[in-house]
Amino acid sequence: YFCDTNFTINRKRLFEFCELLRSQPIALEWTCSTRVDLVDREILTAMKAAGCRKIYYGVDSLCKTILPAIGRNFTPEIAVKNLNLSVDCGLEVEANVIIGFPSETTESVMETYSYRKQLHPDVRLIVRPLKIMPGGPLYHHALKEGFKEDYWLTDHGSEFQNYTGSMSEKRILEY
Repeated sequence: YFCDTNFTINRKRLFEFCELLRSQPIALEWTCSTRVDLVDREILTAMKAAGCRKIYYGVDSLCKTILPAIGRNFTPEIAVKNLNLSVDCGLEVEANVIIGFPSETTESVMETYSYRKQLHPDVRLIVRPLKIMPGGPLYHHALKEGFKEDYWLTDHGSEFQNYTGSMSEKRILEY
């Protein structure tokens, strides 16, 4: 499993990697994560031929107002197109969606869900609550809203606290 959200950002490196795998005497099956805006048919075909079986995409949202607010430079239409294209190229697809961004509303959640009808039935859509981690912009935003920084002084294992932003945790978990 290649865990790199920018796995496909460098086309030349990716094609060299795929060719190297294809030239080996043993077939290696692998999976990766990448951004939904960093793939096309040529990339997906090369990855499939080199043994890729599954791609995990961090879609985050399919809401036209949330995407730019969280720094994503793609539209819901591009995400849907490339998720479906991945399935068409013979890959398993998992699309991770997050609920609970600071400006999240019932309407933005419903907009994200509305795109489900356009996705190939084999696209596995995983919905998760937003987790915050220390140091990032969202963390500092949460501190201003009253998030208690001492949360990190006790052991929570690998679990990060859900961020509820403008929605209640109960409502987010219902979604």
